[in-house]
Amino acid sequence: MLSNRNDLFRIDLPIHFIPEDVSNKYKDYIKRLPLQITSAIDLVNYSIQSLTIPAFSFEPVEQWSSGLDNMKTPKKGGSRFYRPAVNVSGLSERKITLTLQLLDGCINYWILLDTFFKYYSHENANPFVQDIIHTIFDSEGNNLIKIIYKDCVFTGLSELTSSYAETMPDFKTFTIDFTFNTFETKTIEELQTFIK
Repeated sequence: MLSNRNDLFRIDLPIHFIPEDVSNKYKDYIKRLPLQITSAIDLVNYSIQSLTIPAFSFEPVEQWSSGLDNMKTPKKGGSRFYRPAVNVSGLSERKITLTLQLLDGCINYWILLDTFFKYYSHENANPFVQDIIHTIFDSEGNNLIKIIYKDCVFTGLSELTSSYAETMPDFKTFTIDFTFNTFETKTIEELQTFIK
């Protein structure tokens, strides 16, 4: 078996993630870019560098023994550990963090900041972002598995620092956070069956 390569994945924010008025606000700037990018969501997706999902774990429940087991057989007293009666969705923080490259003029940061404010305005009746799909590829480039984060909430945007002391272009990043309510994994075979 080959060792894992961490760059064999794709994650795109949903096509309608950035509201139309925010996208229109930056349309003229995006048209001037020397890239084959035609919309704000394409620019943001282009800048995604990595994805972090939290660890999955739980604290076991400790139960003290009375000295008899279930078969009423005498045994030494002590404690035993059991899994808790918690739903599987409670075994992680249910948060994903995307790291994005900071592009010229911090343009993708400003697009996402405007989007963040739109999601929290009173005019927005939809509490959730569309599902976010994370695709993993094998070493030959074949789709291996899709992780679907459902009913996501856009919860955070990291800080941005401007400095007169930094005058040279440099590879810098920032992060955005989403909290998801549920997630599921699907193999490509399952997805093809679902589509049929």
